[in-house]
Amino acid sequence: MIDLLADLLGPDSAPLKPLAPSARPVTPADPETACMGRVSEATLAQLLGLTAGRIRQLQQDGVFQRVGRKDESFDIAASVRAYCDFMRDSVKRQGSTDELKAEKVRQAKAAAEKLEIANAKSRGELVPVAEVRAAWADLLRDVRAGLLAVPSRCGAELATKLAAEDVAVIDREIRLALERLADDR
Repeated sequence: MIDLLADLLGPDSAPLKPLAPSARPVTPADPETACMGRVSEATLAQLLGLTAGRIRQLQQDGVFQRVGRKDESFDIAASVRAYCDFMRDSVKRQGSTDELKAEKVRQAKAAAEKLEIANAKSRGELVPVAEVRAAWADLLRDVRAGLLAVPSRCGAELATKLAAEDVAVIDREIRLALERLADDR
């Protein structure tokens, strides 16, 4: 019978001890569990690794049902199945509670981040992206215009030293450099 119960509980359960001599197995009415019998509250507690008080509490909660003439014993198979079902349901309930907690934490973090952004905006630490892009575009337009003016300014100041072809080479190189910068974007 111990081996049968160990199979029901699975390989991760604590090793089972033989039933106490006071536990008198009685043949249950259900033929499927006829080989298993009934046990006392203390034996069921030992079998499941619980206290007798916890067995009584679970019985009051409707997990275990007493059987017998004077309701003094528990059917082993039915009790083990009921306890396994109870534990599975507990794990499912705990899983949904964990998901709910995780969602609340995520929402709290999002709210805190939103508040931090609003505070940074009010302190002037953040600027709109469109304004930054417009400022950079203006600056780069001015830089481009200044660079493109270099060959003609150099040609005018150095007219005696530079030929028109030299000014054209400088102009071509500056334009090429600007095109390469534009292509890298």
